[in-house]
Amino acid sequence: LVRIFVLFLIELYLISSNCSINCYFFSENRLNWTRSRDHCISIGGHLAIKSIEEQEFMGRLVQSKMMTDNDRFWIGLTDEQVETQWLWVDNTPLDEMIRHWLEKEPDNWTVILINPTGEDCASMGKGYPTDSDNWHDENCATLHKSVCESISPNNG
Repeated sequence: LVRIFVLFLIELYLISSNCSINCYFFSENRLNWTRSRDHCISIGGHLAIKSIEEQEFMGRLVQSKMMTDNDRFWIGLTDEQVETQWLWVDNTPLDEMIRHWLEKEPDNWTVILINPTGEDCASMGKGYPTDSDNWHDENCATLHKSVCESISPNNG
């Protein structure tokens, strides 16, 4: 229990220090989308990306955080409520100007025995060897790392 509390304090420090306007925390834990969202909330933030500037910034950082080419990070975008109506975690609709879907995504891929519920949550990571900022629609139960964002206490 003490170890969990210490890790929580470290995460809280990392998400709120050394940042100007927004603070970002890249998790090492692999969780499903819902648990990732809840974890970000528990440390005072939310799953990230909502603007062109954030997308460009995150694209540069994600590659340095990827341990393998298959590493992906949950972002705060889902179409769980209504298929093809992508919303950010604050219920703001996706701005078509900042779409960064990998080619042919989102595709809501379904296979009865493997992925029967389809793909309703967005992750960010490599799509091709030369890039790291593609969005992928995936099954929300998939385990990925996540990117949490909060407003800097210095900007509060």
